[in-house]
Amino acid sequence: MEEKKKKGFSSRQKRVIRDNMVGYAFILPNLIGYAIFIFIPACFSFVLSVMKWDASQAPMEFVGLANFAQIFQDEIFMKSFWNTIEYALMTVLPTLVLSLLLAVLLNNKLKGIAIFRTAIYFPYIAPSWRWELSGTCCFSRISDRSMNS
Repeated sequence: MEEKKKKGFSSRQKRVIRDNMVGYAFILPNLIGYAIFIFIPACFSFVLSVMKWDASQAPMEFVGLANFAQIFQDEIFMKSFWNTIEYALMTVLPTLVLSLLLAVLLNNKLKGIAIFRTAIYFPYIAPSWRWELSGTCCFSRISDRSMNS
């Protein structure tokens, strides 16, 4: 006997497709925003970087990597470039290393670590405590203004 070929999707396949479509529907707004604000401008910037154009009605002229060769010969650009590299190495790198070491330290089970965790966390929460406990909360200010007017 020949088996009949099924046409269409099985119920399991339909459920998988439906679940995937729900997931895609959730990420679609983010993908649209990424395309509009990140991907399209980045592509346009790359196109502009290999063109000669003065932003007027004149047509763009393809010059390839000549713009990059020209900018890397500029002394002011090179000084700015090395200042940026130095800043990144002197600030970003130590901050990342220190943050990683602090996170590892806070994750260890040591005697008295709760006090250390509180000491690290307290400066971030203390300003909100002062604001709430001082009686100058936004709701009290609104109620004071409405009663005095």
